Amino acid sequence: MTEPNGDVWKQTTYYPFQQAAVYGRGIVLRDNINSPVYNCEEFNDVPYVESVVVFNPEKNEAIIFAVNRAINADEHMDFEVELQGFEGANVIEHSELAGSDIKETNTKLKSPVTPKPITTTTVNGNKVNAILKPLSWNMIRIGLK
Repeated sequence: MTEPNGDVWKQTTYYPFQQAAVYGRGIVLRDNINSPVYNCEEFNDVPYVESVVVFNPEKNEAIIFAVNRAINADEHMDFEVELQGFEGANVIEHSELAGSDIKETNTKLKSPVTPKPITTTTVNGNKVNAILKPLSWNMIRIGLK
């Protein structure tokens, strides 16, 4: 967002689009996700957690984009991805956008919604384990050997 001859700031939606544009390059891998579901006015059986995994052969990385739609503060989701056919993986980066207010915005005076580094994500063999906070967008980069 900008003002004529004034300040510049990033909307909350900037970060997911920026991360997808920069890191979502390569081959989309098929995933099989298990997630609790909920019903809403328009749809039934909507998964709380959805993800996409992209393999970038040029950088030998797997990039995981994951969303947790749960709203309640106690609805953290255990998240596990098994990267079949890949061994020797390591976490390069896990960044997260999360918050308790779905309508929170960034303004020229404050930017409360920005990616935060997460250091608790682990890899054991070919399994990536993370905890996804409620109302979160996650980008996890995994180095592969």
